[in-house]
Amino acid sequence: MKTRLCLWIAAAFVVSCAALYADDGSHKQEGKIVQIDPSSKVMVVQTEKGDRSTIYWTETTKLEDGLTFTGLRPGDTVEYHFVDKDGQKYVTRIEREHKGDRH
Repeated sequence: MKTRLCLWIAAAFVVSCAALYADDGSHKQEGKIVQIDPSSKVMVVQTEKGDRSTIYWTETTKLEDGLTFTGLRPGDTVEYHFVDKDGQKYVTRIEREHKGDRH
């Protein structure tokens, strides 16, 4: 009886750990903000290779270190995680890596 209970507990632990590390389909990218429109919840980010991506955010997007979208500016370098949905990139988490020059 005790052996069965231990096996059930171990199985439950393995399943819960697997759920924590499951692939949620998100991708990670870094780039420099080219354009940003907080009222429309959209920005254009350019990677080091020169590729530009239009990314969108929602109320559920997590901002790191007290960051706000109105505090982001063109020239800032950001690292963000996103998911592809209906051909668009939706940010799940974003962090500013470097503030751009403010002239």
